[in-house]
Amino acid sequence: MPNENVAPKVSRQSTRSRTIGVVGLLAIFTLINWPLQYVPANSSRLSTRDLPFDLSLNTENAPGIVHPVSAGFPYQYFVRHNFPDQTSHSRWFVTSLLINVAIALVCIGWALWYLRPKATDRKPSLSLADLLILIAMIAMGLGYWQRQTRLVDADRKISEQLQTAGQVIRQSYVPKIFEKYFSYSVSSKWTRITSVNLNQPSDEQVAIVCKLPNLRSLRIGGGEYDVTHLRRMPSMRYLQDIRISGHVLDNEAVLSIANSPMVAQINISNT
Repeated sequence: MPNENVAPKVSRQSTRSRTIGVVGLLAIFTLINWPLQYVPANSSRLSTRDLPFDLSLNTENAPGIVHPVSAGFPYQYFVRHNFPDQTSHSRWFVTSLLINVAIALVCIGWALWYLRPKATDRKPSLSLADLLILIAMIAMGLGYWQRQTRLVDADRKISEQLQTAGQVIRQSYVPKIFEKYFSYSVSSKWTRITSVNLNQPSDEQVAIVCKLPNLRSLRIGGGEYDVTHLRRMPSMRYLQDIRISGHVLDNEAVLSIANSPMVAQINISNT
């Protein structure tokens, strides 16, 4: 005679498993997307204060760079900088937020499907679905790691190209609360160019610099380049320090520099 309690028991266990799975995933996605203070974990040999201040002048201390409060994984959707004068600047990136939410929903849907009610008396075993999910998780992790490796390699090549005309600082930023837990081999996968000092750069070098997404400090002395490259500065989310000398700037370039929302130090002498 069939046991009438089997179906309700399976249903209760399945509901409990699905609830735990969904709550666990929501907790994980909330934690990895929570706003955290970021700080440099390691950097190249030079530091920002090693770069000549105001190009050829060394009589004044270089300004301190304000480190961001950021949120978003795998795509950053929020950045806030809290300045010493009690002001702050925040930026939201809706596309990145939507992508992160879509990834979370896909993972939750995947978990609900995997933990769906299964009325069976068979002993637990590793199924084909289990193997596919395990392989997919490993593939996503390896894919993300390889992507970071490619980005670091591309950043290093750009650094070598820019160093022919000056100095480059590369840094990696990690959450402050986890700073001491990141080894160099791990944090180096997030190393990016953050400060550049160019002397007599080419047009190509200036064009490259104005597309660097993590640039904090930029100094350009002389050179023959198209000033329209400088119009991208208001879109650079971290740029705080600009020094330009020895090149004529048009009105639009000057307005672009002035409209850079986070720039606290500007010097456009001899332009």
